[in-house]
Amino acid sequence: MALCNLCLSVPFASLPPPPEQMNASSYIGDNRDLPQLHITSYGIKKGRVLNDPVGFPWHEDLDALAACAASCALCAMVQEGVNMWIAHYRDVEENNKHFIEFEKANQPIPGPGERLWLTKRLCGAPGFLVFIRRGKSSLNFMAGVGFVTEPGASNVLRT
Repeated sequence: MALCNLCLSVPFASLPPPPEQMNASSYIGDNRDLPQLHITSYGIKKGRVLNDPVGFPWHEDLDALAACAASCALCAMVQEGVNMWIAHYRDVEENNKHFIEFEKANQPIPGPGERLWLTKRLCGAPGFLVFIRRGKSSLNFMAGVGFVTEPGASNVLRT
């Protein structure tokens, strides 16, 4: 399976770093598989505008990712991660009484027009992280992909 034109345009070697957490993170429904970064304090302390890009702009939303996943190997890998995220969300949505009563209305599954953003992995490891901005104050970590090759491999992706 080949890569789509969007994935071929990603500058993997020069992706921006992920936003600094600055002790401003939480988990949706207290589920550690659903991390959420809060960027309000990050934007204020670093002098950034909260509408600034989170990373490299990738798919327009989850529907666009799903459409490309049928023909693109990289989109398909990320789609698998997103499917796991959605499964964890559904579990919280059905079983966490606090989430159901107090948080669900403010934290739905990302919908149309909520762009996916790519950043470097933590500590600069090869690969990338996928985030979705939720309003002006937080990001959902949706998936991560690590690149690994065998020593001496000649079929290495270079960008």
